[in-house]
Amino acid sequence: MQVKKQKLDDQWLTICEPELNHEKPQETIVYYHGVGGEGIDELPLAYQLVEAGFRVILPDAYCHSKSDRLSREEQNRRFFEIIDVTSQKLSKIYQWYLDTYAPSANHLYVGGTSMGGIITAIAVKKYPYIKKAAMLMGTAKLTDFYHYITADMKKDDFPLTEAEEARLLEHIETLDLSQDLTTLNHRDLFIWHGEVDNYVPFHLTEQFTEELRQSKDYQGHVHFIKEPGTGHRVSRLAKDTCCAFFKAK
Repeated sequence: MQVKKQKLDDQWLTICEPELNHEKPQETIVYYHGVGGEGIDELPLAYQLVEAGFRVILPDAYCHSKSDRLSREEQNRRFFEIIDVTSQKLSKIYQWYLDTYAPSANHLYVGGTSMGGIITAIAVKKYPYIKKAAMLMGTAKLTDFYHYITADMKKDDFPLTEAEEARLLEHIETLDLSQDLTTLNHRDLFIWHGEVDNYVPFHLTEQFTEELRQSKDYQGHVHFIKEPGTGHRVSRLAKDTCCAFFKAK
């Protein structure tokens, strides 16, 4: 596998390609990392995907590169800003991909782990050129996730006024894939989640997949793998089934 770093405007990308024939057109996957990490953290999964014949682009999320990295405390505090801005930057990656590799292409594949899975869900709602998407222990129920992670904060000194929180929630709803399932538009979605995840709650993922399965429009388009006894870590099963999903026609 060939690995190189590329700066695109103000974001860093790690680009992973097969050793041979890397100039030829290839399906390309943009894959996002979790909070506190960098694109290179996803190299083990990228290796598997490259071995399967894909080009993989690993972006550093906003405020996560060495040049703009915030403390973990600050990253957590600005979490919803980070996922929003990072999802917006995908449009620049897509245009750069067209200009550099595939002028006639009309789609990308996208995936992510944890925070990266949440960014993936936002991107699916916003960008119709995403053909297939994979979420590993992320959530598409962004509004519910906001309430989940702020529940304990509200018992103490909550940093937002009621008006500020209302404005934030109004914006979060515009990013929330689960608020408008029609934006999926019959695209294939892979979801993996450990059942004892104590960071991103499994029950939100299960609710979302059940909502999709109850709609006749999305039957056959949702590939859901739940793993008993697994917490907030990507297992071998998760990586293998994610690769199989992207490889499937």
